[in-house]
Amino acid sequence: PAAGSVDLIMGTGSSGGTYFALGGAMANAINNKLNDFAWRLFSEAYAKKTEPANILLSPLSLEVALAMFQNGLVPEDQLEMLKTMGLEDYTAEEVNAYFKTMVEGIVEADDQATLEIANALWYKDGYQINADFQQALETSFEADVQDAPFDNTTIDAINQWCAEKTHDLITELSESPEDVDVFALLNAVYFKAG
Repeated sequence: PAAGSVDLIMGTGSSGGTYFALGGAMANAINNKLNDFAWRLFSEAYAKKTEPANILLSPLSLEVALAMFQNGLVPEDQLEMLKTMGLEDYTAEEVNAYFKTMVEGIVEADDQATLEIANALWYKDGYQINADFQQALETSFEADVQDAPFDNTTIDAINQWCAEKTHDLITELSESPEDVDVFALLNAVYFKAG
């Protein structure tokens, strides 16, 4: 491992034996690119606000959601998603390994704060999810993946999931089945300091 790195995962990656350490050269490069993405996100959001107001965005939440989503795309679209994030020089497996390692590391980084990150995918009954996509979500992002009828019971389940994962800070993400067509890919970040 690189000097100053923390051993968080062994045996990740497509070869089954690739070493990936938070603090390693690749992790640092990906982290720098994601920091650039976050600054672009804040710049765009700030430029588009129409009146004086505070802006609260979670680049981490968006980055995790996009990293999950890229696993379900065809190669050309996957490359475009990775370009959007500034990660076009990395494979999906490298990006997945980075996020798995990074999320596990930051969740445990400070015993004076609570940081919880949760992910889920609901997809409509009758549709089949790609097995590789599902495996990437479950193994790299610890996502709950389930099929559902996408009726009021699904909306209730999604809202209950949001309430549980955000400690009741977000209790209603969706009001109606019309809000969700075929799938819902969710990421929740809960943070409480001190």
